[in-house]
Parts: sequence; structure tokens; C-alpha cells
Amino acid sequence: MKKLLMLALACAVLSGTACAAAGKGKVLVVMSGVDYLTLKEGKQHKTGYFLVELTGPALALQKAGYELVFANPTGKEPAMDQSSDNARWFKTQKEYEEAKAFSANSAGLKQPRRLDSITKRDAGQFKALFVPGGHAPMEDLARDKNMGRLLRFFHAMKKPTALICHGPAALLSSTGGGKWIYDGYKMTVFSTEEEKISENGGGLEGHVRFYPGDELSKAGGLVEAAAPWTSRAVRDRELITGQNPMSEAEFTALLLEALDNEKVTP
Repeated sequence: MKKLLMLALACAVLSGTACAAAGKGKVLVVMSGVDYLTLKEGKQHKTGYFLVELTGPALALQKAGYELVFANPTGKEPAMDQSSDNARWFKTQKEYEEAKAFSANSAGLKQPRRLDSITKRDAGQFKALFVPGGHAPMEDLARDKNMGRLLRFFHAMKKPTALICHGPAALLSSTGGGKWIYDGYKMTVFSTEEEKISENGGGLEGHVRFYPGDELSKAGGLVEAAAPWTSRAVRDRELITGQNPMSEAEFTALLLEALDNEKVTP
């Protein structure tokens, strides 16, 4: 009884973090390790993770009882895309303030593990893998060999693998060496149409070197897209993808549903 009371007190003080650690298990959150995207013109566009695409799913996972473990290729604190630091991306001012507090105070986010430090044995401890968006994953995660290694492991184990907006570009790291593990999977990603809007007066200041949707289609993915800036989330077997920031709520619901099923079967 004393132990239970102490745990309850710790949960109250730490806003659920302690409860998550003793709850349903761990979720691996893989972030980009860079704060830029190299454009076709050679300019480095400042970017990072998109706030709502990280904090919407992350806070929901914590509240559901999961512990978050952050990792990226460098082990350095991930950068936020400053264009995402705005209440307009959130349903309420309170949600925005919660997101800002999470970004500022999460010790795990500030000191992520290096991707190459996560062994097969480590990976087996996680219930799911989650990759938030922002343009940065196009720069490093799309070609990171350790990202590809982890994706192949989660695919083989049929564990929920969730990526939103530009996050699905990381799936490209698992191509090569024969038939792609996601060949024939339905998926979505920040659409080519949305990317072209961003390129032409939408804030990119140039052109991307590749369109994630086109590359995923070439690799064998069945890429679906909703109208620009409308919600679209897709679940096919263990893979869960979301198109853009507007898809966060739908995407998060699919991830939590998949986790409730423990292991996704074909």
C-alpha cells in the first residue's frame, strides 16, 4: 500500500512521466539529428521537428501510460522548426502551451540516445516506433543505415511503426537489397502538391531535392493523398502514416489503436 501511494504521488508531481515508466511499456521516438534541409539550389533551409507532430502523439502516448525514449543519429538535442511554434497549429491555446512545456522540459528530448547505440536487444524492449515530421528527416533519416536497420526489425516483429508528414521519408532508409519491406503497403506522406505549394511562396525559399511521395511510390509504396492541408492518416498492417500537421489527431488515434492490439497482423 505504501509503495502504491508513493507511486501515485510521483505521478502527480511529474505529470504522468513516472506512471508511464511503470505502465504499458516504451515507445521509441526517432528524431532527425540536423536543423536544416539542403535545397536543390544548395541553400540550407532552417528546419527541425514540427511541434504539433511531435507533441500531439507524444503527450497522448504518455497519458496512455507509455514511456518515451528519444533517439537520433547524432545524440544532440533536436531542433524545432520555428514555423511550427505557433498556436494556429493547435486546437486550443492550452494544447499549444502544453506542447511548448513538453518541448522545453522533456529531459529525454534534450538528451536523446544515438541511433547506433540501439542494439537489436534494446529494440526488442519497445512497443512501437514513432517518427515525427518537419523537413529535417529528409536530410538524414531518409538515408541513415541505423534507421533502416530499426525499421527492418520493427517490420519483422510486426510492431506499430508510425511516421507523420515528412517523417515517412525515413522509410526510404530501408530500401535496397531486394524487395522493399513496405512494397505494396498503403501509406501517406506530405504530398508532392503540398511540397510544391511550400516551394512556391510557402516558406521553403527554394526547391527540395526529392519529393517523398514520389520516391516512396517508386520504391513500391501505394501512396495516398488527401487535398492539401486536410487530414489523412493510413494504417496498413504495422505501418501507420499521416500526411500533414492537420492529420495529427487521426494519426495519433490509429497509433494508440495499434498499440492496444499489441502486435499487428497482416
